[in-house]
Amino acid sequence: MNFFHKVTAAACCVFGLTMLAPQVEAAPNPNFHIYIAYGQSNMAGNGEIVPAQDQA
Repeated sequence: MNFFHKVTAAACCVFGLTMLAPQVEAAPNPNFHIYIAYGQSNMAGNGEIVPAQDQA
């Protein structure tokens, strides 16, 4: 059995084991909230660049 066959057999075993895992469905959380923040953004342009007051 060469390396390719060993890797293929291992992958098939792992895939097969995942099919045996139980399917668990979680109940929806009644306290789940979605907050949508919207409003006006400053899309008028860049801010004005002014020289620094202190160069210390």
